[in-house]
Amino acid sequence: MKRQRWFWVITIGVVLLAFIVGLNFSNHFKVAPTAQPKTKLTFVWWRGDRRNEDYIKAIRLYERRHPDVEIDYKYYTWHDYWQNLSAMIAGGKAPDIMQMDIMYVAEYGRRGYLKDLKPLVQQKLIHTAAIEPSVLNSGVIDHHLYALTLAVNAMGTFSNAKLLTTTSSTAPKDFTDWMTQIEQSHQATGKYGYVDNGDVYVPLEYYLRTHHQELVQYNAQGYPVVGFDKATFIAFFDAFYRAAQQQAIPSAELAANTKSMDENPMATGEAAFHQNWSTTYLWYQLAAKRHQQNLTLTMPYAAKQTHALYYHPTYMLAISKQTKHAKAAAKFINYMVNSKIVSQKYIGAWLGLPANQTLQKPLAKAIQQQPAEKATIDYLLQINPYTSRPAPTPPSGFIEINDTLNDIYTQVSKGQMTGEAAYEAYMAKFKTVIQVNY
Repeated sequence: MKRQRWFWVITIGVVLLAFIVGLNFSNHFKVAPTAQPKTKLTFVWWRGDRRNEDYIKAIRLYERRHPDVEIDYKYYTWHDYWQNLSAMIAGGKAPDIMQMDIMYVAEYGRRGYLKDLKPLVQQKLIHTAAIEPSVLNSGVIDHHLYALTLAVNAMGTFSNAKLLTTTSSTAPKDFTDWMTQIEQSHQATGKYGYVDNGDVYVPLEYYLRTHHQELVQYNAQGYPVVGFDKATFIAFFDAFYRAAQQQAIPSAELAANTKSMDENPMATGEAAFHQNWSTTYLWYQLAAKRHQQNLTLTMPYAAKQTHALYYHPTYMLAISKQTKHAKAAAKFINYMVNSKIVSQKYIGAWLGLPANQTLQKPLAKAIQQQPAEKATIDYLLQINPYTSRPAPTPPSGFIEINDTLNDIYTQVSKGQMTGEAAYEAYMAKFKTVIQVNY
């Protein structure tokens, strides 16, 4: 009996000892839970120095709010951006998120570089309910939503009151009246009546819309065709041809070759009028102030009568077809488009009016003490009753067409090409590029 009792005592003791040793062993060598790897997104864009900083701040805030996401970014100048982006895509290393311009959306979308955002919208990863449908549709190509705009702007006229005559200070009723004001300002001051913006399609497109025409439109089969008649196109360039002969405008090369905004004739007080997208007014006005000049931003000729103005996408965001993180990329785009703090604190009026309509009035209220920004947003709100549907999205190959258009204007501004010759040159290029791309 004693042996049997001792046997059980020893057995229980061994078991207890083994349990205690095992417990200490497991506690000592306990494996910590594995941290979940971060989702790494890449984002590229083009912008200026100040606005680069704003984007970066928005990215850092997003990372703090979403510690499971890390965003690597790169930014370039306008020209370097498209060269590098093309190389990335060709090399199979396209960024997850890329900034997109309305002139490139059709080309990149039709080539299969961009992901359709519609399924991501349907999954409620991107919210678009507060975006006006016509603005949302600016990123739609062949029924696919390839890009979403952060903000919108519109074409406007910039004027230097010091160089305006009594006649030229009144609102022009149409294009002919405005060109007369340009010539009168030059005759009265000896300064240029107008300086171009380096991208003639902006004032040309508006001019055509005042005649209820478009630079380009699509037929029933979705094929791009010219949207204007010959006489209307010729009249535009003939007017600038005559102004060039009178030396009322500089050659297009003058503005193109300025090294900075501070050298532009509008900033230095050497030109009375300029037409451009409203967001550029901020840069022109800040530069003009440094030269003791003051520029105003107003509606162009015939705006109220024709409703030719429209809200134009400023900077658009797209997702690469190559991405492995479509949902994470969509959530970031949703944040950039719909966040109140991004709109007010990081983007402001530099991109124009937020595409999300619920953010527009709060932004207007937030920038009351910033004159140039206030003027831009006030203008965009003011024109609303006089806007109409946006111009058709430019077709694939439009960059090449636009380059030719700017070359044509350069020759016209030197007095070396008439409207008739401009029309023939443009039509030849348009037909060639469309045949190659469609």
